[in-house]
Amino acid sequence: ARALAPKLAVLTNVGSAHIGHFADARELLQEKLKLAAGQRSEDILLLADSIPRDACVGLPSRIMTVGSSKGADFQLKNIMNGKKGVCADLWHGDRNISGLKWHIPGSIGMSCLAIGGAVGILCGLSDEAVRAGLLQAVQHTPRMKMLQIAGMHVIDDTYNASPEAMVTALETLAYLSKGACAAVLGDMGELGMLADTLHDAVGECAAHSGISQLFTYGNYSEVIAKGARRGGMPPQCVHAFPYGGEQALVAHLLQAVPRGATVLFKASRKTALERVIEALGREL
Repeated sequence: ARALAPKLAVLTNVGSAHIGHFADARELLQEKLKLAAGQRSEDILLLADSIPRDACVGLPSRIMTVGSSKGADFQLKNIMNGKKGVCADLWHGDRNISGLKWHIPGSIGMSCLAIGGAVGILCGLSDEAVRAGLLQAVQHTPRMKMLQIAGMHVIDDTYNASPEAMVTALETLAYLSKGACAAVLGDMGELGMLADTLHDAVGECAAHSGISQLFTYGNYSEVIAKGARRGGMPPQCVHAFPYGGEQALVAHLLQAVPRGATVLFKASRKTALERVIEALGREL
């Protein structure tokens, strides 16, 4: 951060990701705020509006916020979520860029629109350039890739995961599903002593997400499954598989999930959950 001395720095989110490397959430936040270490008083640190401003006391930067809350400096309004993504207007003072679009609905897409749009405005882009830039960016994101495999609508989000990202991905699944839907959830890394608690909580969230079947994979597969059952998901709809159980997972998935269903695959990068998607493709 000091070497780059950025005139504009963006902190998109602070959640549970990497919490295993820190004493607590506040220490993690302070580490992320070191992004502004090389900035001066005229430089801007753009924060998601969920991050408390009081945590930024003493930073050299000019603090600005982005999100859908009323007090945000860059505020999303007129938000419309649907199967084709999210559309919203972005307001900054008296300026309104209308009709911004992102292909992923829910919190994920809203964040992309808000932050991408805000950066465009701060870089001096025209309204049309911001719209066009966001549409072009859609073609390059590694997140939430839509595939057709074995007669199913597969959402490949195996790129990475944290507890908060798991929750938002399940939210997106609810928007995108065209009927029956299921999820294949794997291990999340770098959670330290909170790993059991946070994997369990993800399972409980999955139970309330509207999915009909849950498949868990990895060292914490039984922990996620336990959370789902405690959350009220019928035991016969929760299937746990350890590392090395890709073929058994695929066999159960093909048996339990009907053709035409939408299936989310998500885990941390180290879990390599894409191996299960590859195994599913080999069953064709």
